[in-house]
Parts: sequence; C-alpha cells; structure tokens
Amino acid sequence: MRAKLSGKLQARPHYVDEVYRILLDAISDGSLAPGSRVTQEDIAEQLNVSRSPCFRLYSF
Repeated sequence: MRAKLSGKLQARPHYVDEVYRILLDAISDGSLAPGSRVTQEDIAEQLNVSRSPCFRLYSF
C-alpha cells in the first residue's frame, strides 16, 4: 500500500532567472565593474545557491 502525501510544495522562483536578474542588476548599478572576473563558484557562494544555476547562465 502506498503512503498518501498531503499538501503541495510551494512554487519558488527559478534560480537561474534569479541569478541572472541579480547579475544584470549588479552590472547596471555599477557594483560589478566592467572587466571584473566573475566565477561561478564566487557567484554561487555569494548568492547561497549551487553552481548549477550559475553554470547555466553561460548558455544564455
């Protein structure tokens, strides 16, 4: 017999889109200077996400 699960997971923003928006905002407001070296590891650590959403940004 299967256990019946109740409730539903709440939808959350897609991390790739959120990371993209944050980086775009940082570029736009000048907090990320032109020519700055940005690694996916640094982005992931600073935004407290895995490297996967950061890596996927390279495909945009």
